[in-house]
Amino acid sequence: MGEKRKMLFNQELFNLLKENPLTGLCFFQEKIIDANTTFQEITGCSKKELLKISPLLLLKAEDQYLYQDFFSLEILEKKEQSLPLIAELPIMCHLKETKWVLAHSSFFLLDNKPTGALFILDITMQKFLQSQVEKLAITDPLTGTHNRIALEDKVKEEVLLSLKKQKPLSLIFFEIDNFKNVNDQFGHEAGDRTLIELARIVQKNIRTIDFFARYGGAEFAILTPGADVLDAIRIAERIRLEVETTHIDIVGKNTITCGISQLKNFELDTPPLQFVRMAIEALLKAREQGRNRVLAW
Repeated sequence: MGEKRKMLFNQELFNLLKENPLTGLCFFQEKIIDANTTFQEITGCSKKELLKISPLLLLKAEDQYLYQDFFSLEILEKKEQSLPLIAELPIMCHLKETKWVLAHSSFFLLDNKPTGALFILDITMQKFLQSQVEKLAITDPLTGTHNRIALEDKVKEEVLLSLKKQKPLSLIFFEIDNFKNVNDQFGHEAGDRTLIELARIVQKNIRTIDFFARYGGAEFAILTPGADVLDAIRIAERIRLEVETTHIDIVGKNTITCGISQLKNFELDTPPLQFVRMAIEALLKAREQGRNRVLAW
């Protein structure tokens, strides 16, 4: 395809897409030189405002380096015969609102001048729904804490960090004592209220860097980065004592039994999930010794 024909093809394409109600489209050289109505609606900027800026300025300052290739005519020209540049981009709109767009950037000649074409599709709602689904997948619906899947992923991550940074890591694993009796005697609604109250007590007594999760049933876990076994014992005892003295309507008072494992001496050969099993074994030993206590592995 010759230069003249190629230029005409792209102008025809622009004219065809210019008023597309779904796809935002702008042309840019050093700055934006044209933008369709949809592009203005997505960015929240008028054409007059857009024509004053480089499309790179639609991104947050911290994102501009990551996505600068998208707006480099030199790089786009090299990419012309290969795959197009496609990515999901966070763009800044008026009132500092962030929108997510699926963007496609390409190169062509307009009046013999190197020009970029940026196509954008608003995917903000899709990104929001995706984040909600991801959150639901790792959240316990009753207590609002993390769930077992999230805990096991976090344990793998923190074990590696602990070994890399040579910092201690402990895990508190605990259960509500005789919780089945609560459900059997007072009903599942009272049991749910007990679990919710327990979660509230725990969240009040842990650090912001600690990771709290419901493991299943009446079993919970707290991952404590940077805490050695003595630190973990203090956290567990503080929670145990408050649970023991807290009265819950209908149910009354409860107790918990805790087992603690520590990643000792930065053990390179400890599988992450074995770290969890060690805490569970400590809990079982504590249960054998009479419950309502804290036992470290």
